[in-house]
Amino acid sequence: MNCIFLKLWLLCMAACEFWVPGCSSVVGCGQPEPVLNGKVTFISGTQNQHGSIIQYHCNEPFYSLPNGAKANFTCSLDGKWKDDQRNSLIPQCVPACGRPTFTLPEFRRIIGGKEAPPNSFPWHVFLRTNQGRGGGMVIGDYWILTAAHVLYGNTMKTVKVYVGVNNLHDLSKPLEVSSIHLHPKYNDSEKNYDHDIGLIHLKHSVTYNTNVMPLCLPTKDSKYPTGQNGLVSGFGTMENDTSTNALQYVPVPVVDQEHCRRSVDMVKVEMKEMASKEIIPSLTENMFCAGNPEGGKDACQGDSGGPFVLKEKEQFWAAGIVSWGISCGQPNRYGVYTRVANYVDWINKTIEEEEQRTIVDCGEPEALLNGGVSTVSGSQNQYTSTIQYHCNEPFYSLFGGTGSYTCTKDREWRDSLGNLGIPSCIPVCGKPTVSISGFQRILGGDKAPKNTIPWQVLLNVDGGRGGAMVIGDHWIMTAASSLFNDGNLVKKEKVRVFVGDNDAEKLVNAPPLSIASIHPHPEYNSTERPNYNNDIALIKLQQPITFHAAIMPLCLPPEGANYTSGLIGMVSGFGVKEDYIIPNNLRYIRLPVVDQSRCKTSIDNVRKTQRGTIPVLTDNMFCVGVPEGGKDSCQGDSGGPYVLKDVSDGSFWAAGIVSWGVGCGERGQYGVYTRVANYIDWIKKTMESHK
Repeated sequence: MNCIFLKLWLLCMAACEFWVPGCSSVVGCGQPEPVLNGKVTFISGTQNQHGSIIQYHCNEPFYSLPNGAKANFTCSLDGKWKDDQRNSLIPQCVPACGRPTFTLPEFRRIIGGKEAPPNSFPWHVFLRTNQGRGGGMVIGDYWILTAAHVLYGNTMKTVKVYVGVNNLHDLSKPLEVSSIHLHPKYNDSEKNYDHDIGLIHLKHSVTYNTNVMPLCLPTKDSKYPTGQNGLVSGFGTMENDTSTNALQYVPVPVVDQEHCRRSVDMVKVEMKEMASKEIIPSLTENMFCAGNPEGGKDACQGDSGGPFVLKEKEQFWAAGIVSWGISCGQPNRYGVYTRVANYVDWINKTIEEEEQRTIVDCGEPEALLNGGVSTVSGSQNQYTSTIQYHCNEPFYSLFGGTGSYTCTKDREWRDSLGNLGIPSCIPVCGKPTVSISGFQRILGGDKAPKNTIPWQVLLNVDGGRGGAMVIGDHWIMTAASSLFNDGNLVKKEKVRVFVGDNDAEKLVNAPPLSIASIHPHPEYNSTERPNYNNDIALIKLQQPITFHAAIMPLCLPPEGANYTSGLIGMVSGFGVKEDYIIPNNLRYIRLPVVDQSRCKTSIDNVRKTQRGTIPVLTDNMFCVGVPEGGKDSCQGDSGGPYVLKDVSDGSFWAAGIVSWGVGCGERGQYGVYTRVANYIDWIKKTMESHK
C-alpha cells in the first residue's frame, strides 16, 4: 500500500512540556570597560544584560572622541559590548588642544599688556630655574615645550614646573621632572640663539581641566602671515620694569622677516660703531619676529621660553617660543621667537624616543578564545612592542579589527586607531578540510569520507535516530517534526546530540552534548496532520562547541538564496539503505533541486486518491530527487541537511532540512525539504533572544 515516507526512521517521540523562551538563562556582558578621561552611561535595556545599550563619553571640552569613533555599544550574543560594526574595541578619549574654556575679546593692542582672565591661557607654564623665572607651554600630558637657553645648565632637580597657575601667589607643589632635552644643535656658548628650543618630560601625566590644557603643535608647513596678531603670555616685566605675580598677555603682530632682519643688521652696525662688545645674534630661518614698529613695552611682555600663539579655526597653536630681543620696547625693535614649525619632527622624535627609553610594561595581552597572540616586534609586553592576534585557522577567522596591537605609554594594548579591546575569532562555516570529489550520482548513496561533512549531527530521540546540522557553536538546526510526538514537544532530557564522527556506533557510545533548550518554529502545527509547514527547529547547547576538522558549522543561506531547478545539492545522514537496513556509517548522495510546479503536480496527483493523509506543498518547502526514482531519494535522516554550494567562495550552505515525502523511491515522486532561506529572520531572532 501507499505510505508517507516521513524519514523518521525509528525516531520514537516522547511527550514533554514546551520550552518557554523567556525561561532561558539571562546572560550579561558584565560591567563595560572604563575609558580613560571619560565615562560610560546606560541608554536603554536592563543594565549589563543582553540587548542593553551603553554610550561612551569623554570629559569634554578637555577630551573628545576621535573622528569616526563609535560611542554606542550593545551587549551582544557573545557576551561582549559591541558597536554597530560588531567591533568590541572601545574608543579612546584624546586631548583637545588649544581651546580654552574662557574666550578673550577680539585682539586689540594693549600697551604694557593686560592681566589674563582665569582659564584663558591653560597651556601656560611657569618655570623656576637656576637663572630665575622662565616660561613654557603644555603640549602633551607628559611634555612641556620651552626655550633651550632657559634649561641650559640646569638639572631635573633645579627645574621647577608649575601648571594651571594664573597668579604666583597660588603656587602649589611643582611637578616632578623625569628628563630634560635641549635641541642637539643649540650652542649656548655662541650666544646665537639658533635652535633655541627644549623639552621637559614630566614624571607623571597631567590630567586636563579648565586650568590645564595642551597647546596644539603646528605642522611643518604652518604659515606665519605678516601682520597676523598673535598672543604672548607670561609673568614678564611691566611698564615700570617690575615683574608681576599675575599672568599677563598682549597681542602683537608677526613682522615681515626681511624687515626684521634689516632691523637686526642695523643694530649690529650701531653696536660696531659704538665699539660695543655685546654680541648680537643673527636672525635665522629658525626664528621670526613679532612686535609693533612704534615700540612699547608690549614687546617685552613674555617670559623667556613662554608661548607666542596664533589662532586658526578656533584653535590656538604654538607658533613661537620667546627667545631674545634687542632694545626691546624701542621703535623698530622687535621680540625674536623660535619658529616652532621648523622643529615638529624633532619634537615628535624626542617624545617617541623618550617614551621608548622609559620602559612601560603593558602586561600579558588578553587571551583570544579560539585563537592566540604572538609578538611581532619589540621586547615582550613592553612599550612600542607589537603583537598580532590570530585565530585557529581554517576553523576560525578574525573579526573586529586588524589584529595588530601596540603597547602604548599608558600601559594599554591599542590598535592603530588607539582603541582598546581585542577582536573576536568567529567560526568559518561550510568549508570542510576534505572535499568530496566528483559530482556523479551514486545509486543508494555512498559512505562519506572522514571530515567531509563536519556539520552532520546524529540525534537520538528516545532511542530512535534523527538528523540535524551544526549552525553555530551553541546551535543545532533540525526539523520540528523530529522533536514532536502526539502533538507534544519531547523533553530535552529525551534528546541526545552527537557530533564529530562518521561512525554512528562510535557516536552513541560517546558522551552527548548537553542541551540548554529546544525551540520549534512557533507556527509549526504538530496537531494538524498531515501538515509539515514551518518544519524547522533549533536546539541550543549548554556549552559551546570548539570547531576543528571533524566539527564545523554549516553556513546559513546567503541573501537572495538560489533554489534554481536542476541545481545539484547534497543530502547526508545515517538513513536507510536500499534494503532498509540502518547503516552505522554516514552516507551522502547528490541530488538535484526539482522544479516547484513539477513537484506540486506530483503530490497533487497522489492527493487525489489520498487527500486526508498527504500534506500540501507550500512555499516554505521545496523538492529534491530524480524523476526515475530510486532509494537514493530516501537517504537522509529526518531533520538532516540538504546543502548547496556557494560558487562565489566555495562554502556550503543549509538549503533544506529533510522533512517528508510521498512514495519515496518511486518513479515521479520526490523528497520534500524545509526551505531554510524563508526562516533566516526567525533563526537569527531566536539565537539573539536566547543567548
